[in-house]
Amino acid sequence: MNTFDYSDYLLITICYLIDIVVIWLVFKLSHFLPLQERKRKIARGVIAIIAFTLLYISESYILGITEKFTHVHIELVKYGVGIAWWLSLAYFFNQIIHLVIWEGIFAKNKQSMVPSLIRNIFDAIIYSLALILIIHFVFGKPATGVVATSSVLIFILGLSARNSLATIFSGLSLSLHENIKKGDFIAIEGHKGQVINMDWRTVTLLTPTSNHLVFPNHVVANSIVTNFSRPKQQRLLEINVLQSYEHSPQRVKDLLLLAANQSFFILKEPKPQVFVDKYEKDGIRYILQVHTTELTDLKVSNEVLSTVWYAFYREGIDWDLDPSTKIISHLKVADDKSDEEITKHVAILKNKGIFTALTERELTALIANTKKGIYGPPEQIVKQGDEGSSLFYVAEGALEVLIDQDDGTKLKVAELKSGDIFGEMALLTGQKRTATVVVLSEVALYEISKEIISPVIEHRREILNDMSMLLAKREVENYLKKLDYKDQDRDRKLNEAESKFMNLINQFFGK
Repeated sequence: MNTFDYSDYLLITICYLIDIVVIWLVFKLSHFLPLQERKRKIARGVIAIIAFTLLYISESYILGITEKFTHVHIELVKYGVGIAWWLSLAYFFNQIIHLVIWEGIFAKNKQSMVPSLIRNIFDAIIYSLALILIIHFVFGKPATGVVATSSVLIFILGLSARNSLATIFSGLSLSLHENIKKGDFIAIEGHKGQVINMDWRTVTLLTPTSNHLVFPNHVVANSIVTNFSRPKQQRLLEINVLQSYEHSPQRVKDLLLLAANQSFFILKEPKPQVFVDKYEKDGIRYILQVHTTELTDLKVSNEVLSTVWYAFYREGIDWDLDPSTKIISHLKVADDKSDEEITKHVAILKNKGIFTALTERELTALIANTKKGIYGPPEQIVKQGDEGSSLFYVAEGALEVLIDQDDGTKLKVAELKSGDIFGEMALLTGQKRTATVVVLSEVALYEISKEIISPVIEHRREILNDMSMLLAKREVENYLKKLDYKDQDRDRKLNEAESKFMNLINQFFGK
């Protein structure tokens, strides 16, 4: 048959409609399968291949029943069935790749790590290959020209996008190996920061200066990366200190370790260590090694070096590295206190806590024999759980009182200011410190120890009764604030507390 009339076109259209009906039935049938959506897509592809294979094989026999369908008709119909068969095969393999590779090997938390752009490119390649096979096997045309053209096009596209592809595959490599994760603190080419984002294209760091630093994935993959968060969430920090030759290394080392242990940013294990690094023209170079989980070096070194200065100052060690360097004059404390200074502090203390049990003469003797110390933030004056036998009087400045919590954090329960006292329990009973007291702003403290107050107590031992009563009243008031109580309950608790403190004080000072 050389020419077609309208009935021929109608017959061909009906045959193609049969293809569409088959596709529709395949998709409808797949919905009844008790499978997850991803596996259902694969099953749909298998059913489509089987259906079009059977249709392709049987069409010659079915259409040959009537003379209306000539050989030319059958060939045209088979074109449609053949195209549909190859496309169903491409669909099947595409779903296999999605299930096994994109949503399997390259998936994390049920989410594909491969960007949709890459997945779409691979989808296009699969269907392009199906198109080449359709040209060759369905239409019987040589596909060498198409293959050659496609190869040249792919080469050109690959050459122009080589950096982008390198970045994408580097991103996949970083995600798979998991040497770097979101939240890690790392250094790339000398730049430090916390990883706040990782995608198929870039790694973004939050720097200590609160800026965003963006690295392409291929740069990260080809650089030496230091991960401070692996294998543990801690890192070693070295702090350099230069001190003059006139002070012994052991004394300097002890003060550096004391300063290091004052900082909340520094871990207690592994313990801080100090080493003599080298002898220089101006003095001895020391290296203080500490471990921390803090991300910012400056924050840690600021705390430690500030504490070092105050520790050295109280020990009478100046830096003496430069003759022009002078100790700040307002911090100098005269060994002999003026009468005016002593009178001022006696007037304050005579109305404070256990000191109300002392006479002005006794208070004057205490202040005159007590050494005044200068402390700076973030020094810890006392630590919860430590042994102690002294009381502190705040002459100037401010401090905060912290209580250890079960989860390892510290709860701020109070602030202390000029005129306040703390540590009475340790002074009178020797009990362990019940809180940690940290300097908020530069403070001047008078430390009244057991050795200083013992002569006063030995001279007038009856004041122990008054002091034990004062401690008992404070403990009972703090306890009963949380409870409903009657007057007789308060009196009973007060008597019990007074008896307890009296025994503790007598044991501590020796009866």
